[in-house]
Amino acid sequence: HAWEFARRPIDVMALADFWQQNGRIGTLTELIEFDLVRNLRERRPRTGDPLTDGDARLGAEALAAGVIFCGEPSIKVSDANLGGAGLDGRLCLPASFTRDQFDSLLVRPVFDGASFGRVRFHHRRVREYLAASWVNKRMAAGCSLDELDGLFFDRIGGRRVLRSSRGAVAAWLCAGGEAWNAAIRRWLLEAAPSLNLRYGD
Repeated sequence: HAWEFARRPIDVMALADFWQQNGRIGTLTELIEFDLVRNLRERRPRTGDPLTDGDARLGAEALAAGVIFCGEPSIKVSDANLGGAGLDGRLCLPASFTRDQFDSLLVRPVFDGASFGRVRFHHRRVREYLAASWVNKRMAAGCSLDELDGLFFDRIGGRRVLRSSRGAVAAWLCAGGEAWNAAIRRWLLEAAPSLNLRYGD
């Protein structure tokens, strides 16, 4: 899937940098993490940046989860008319996020440039990976298996059925050694056994 990371000239530079540092293309997880470190920073660094690297990552994960679980791929920018389609991303972010931090986050290269007052994540796989990272943190904070199950699956005729719009995120959650990782692997084996051949790493 490395071609996904070569759509813009600046993306190709990131791939070349990874190659120069590591002498290989890398796993999908490694490419995404490398891409995120670069693309969650300002294009032109300045003094007085309202976001730390950690805040930018936290905010991006929350927005990715909002986009996936609300089923709305676009995020409204704060100075745009908030009518019509698009997710109000401010409602997805931690309460500590300021308006300046929100505005600063939406102009980071992890998003495409604003169009009609809305932005989207540049890479679908990055969005899915970030949403999975958000779920991972919720599970580490004590989210229950029942909540995890309900987030990704329905029941039809007594059988577990995957919510297809969330399948790519579920695939990322299969990796890991926690009991809940094993549970979601079992559930996906029951409901969508071929999923990990298409998504995740």
